[in-house]
Amino acid sequence: MKKLRYLIEAILLYALYYTFKILPLDIASNAGGAIASFLGPKMGVSKKALRNLQDTMPDRSAAEQQAIIKEMWNNLGRVIAEYPHLAEIGRERVEIINGDVLTPLTKKDQPAVIFGGHFANWEATGSAALTQYHLETIAVYRAPNNPWVNKLLEKARRKSGYTGTIAKSRAGSRQIMQKMQANENIAFLIDQKYNEGEEYPFMGRPAMTADMFARLAQKYDCPLVPIQMKRLDQQARFTLTIHAPVPTKDENGENRPIADIITDCHALLEAAIKDNPGQWLWLHRRWH
Repeated sequence: MKKLRYLIEAILLYALYYTFKILPLDIASNAGGAIASFLGPKMGVSKKALRNLQDTMPDRSAAEQQAIIKEMWNNLGRVIAEYPHLAEIGRERVEIINGDVLTPLTKKDQPAVIFGGHFANWEATGSAALTQYHLETIAVYRAPNNPWVNKLLEKARRKSGYTGTIAKSRAGSRQIMQKMQANENIAFLIDQKYNEGEEYPFMGRPAMTADMFARLAQKYDCPLVPIQMKRLDQQARFTLTIHAPVPTKDENGENRPIADIITDCHALLEAAIKDNPGQWLWLHRRWH
């Protein structure tokens, strides 16, 4: 039954992918957003997103929370529709702010750890950094359970500009270490629950968090660079803000406590969520 379900999922996703590929970018993005914002709020999984919202942003009214959920679905539908167009988005539709922070990372004299969250179209960041700043980056990702879906997403990511991908796993952890020893840049999305991680506060509540990204930056004494993607006017246009690196050493050159580093990193994500809550993916089981 599982194989049959995976097959049906894959057929549907491949059909959507190639349909959106045929369409011009703006038409595909608008169509994906319209379909998802209509269907998504009616799906049972929206209850999880609403519960996350209620637990972490109780100051928002019920009407505001429903509007955030609808915008989240609109954004997610656009992300799905934009997968075949990631290279074009990165090349032509992303304005990079504070891009000078990326310039030293292209020299390959040391590795760098880049981190962000599931904001706007998070998949387009690699293409934007590569095409505009020649920054080669390897993305660490959580592989879907469906192998056919994973194959399609890998294909889209390779075309988007990432020079490689590593699935989260024990074998993946060894690959990450090897890549960093070779002065490769590694990118993480740090806003998902990680049951084997440590508990750190996130949006005012304890959350199981993978802190490997911070430990790697500290171990290799390399830049820990936050990035933030923002969608403009619910269209296929974006800004990508590159923040100053988060310090992993104190003023005496000693290692900062990992908890302090994670707190600083989470604070950046929290600020972005509060500014544009409809552009963050509330569907994750971040706290439950």
